[in-house]
Amino acid sequence: MKKEARLLKAKAISSLTLSVDHFNRPWDVGRVDAVLMLLDHAFEMLLKAAILHRSGKIRGTGAKNTISFDACIRKALSDTRIGFLSREQALTLQAINGLRDAAQHHLVDISEGHLYLHAQTGITLFRDLLRAVFSEELSNLLSDRVLPISTIAPLEPVVLFEEEGRY
Repeated sequence: MKKEARLLKAKAISSLTLSVDHFNRPWDVGRVDAVLMLLDHAFEMLLKAAILHRSGKIRGTGAKNTISFDACIRKALSDTRIGFLSREQALTLQAINGLRDAAQHHLVDISEGHLYLHAQTGITLFRDLLRAVFSEELSNLLSDRVLPISTIAPLEPVVLFEEEGRY
């Protein structure tokens, strides 16, 4: 694997780990924002690592900055030589990125259930992409002690949306 791809993948795993850490913290100060920002950063680094790993480019000719998160998604979705995302996966990434934008640039107000749903979906997608592109298992890269802890039982997505629709 190319050095830059390896370094970006390591950053992705670090950000994912920190996102999980913030999700499981017992206090709420900055928790939602940190979870979303770190999860989004994890995916941006993973997408760039995957594009490089598949011999793609993450910089335009003469550009000093790398391509945007959206450009990474488009490349991973539609570039036939590099492509590794499904439409559903791209939608998941766009939802996480939209929540990160709200957290970073203004305000985000989501329930604990929705935060759980996005975090769990994100971790599952990260695992799937890591396996599909790099042939690595996320369970081999995270500590055995990483466990989700909750004071409330997570709801099924349909029940979550029904309950929140009542308010």
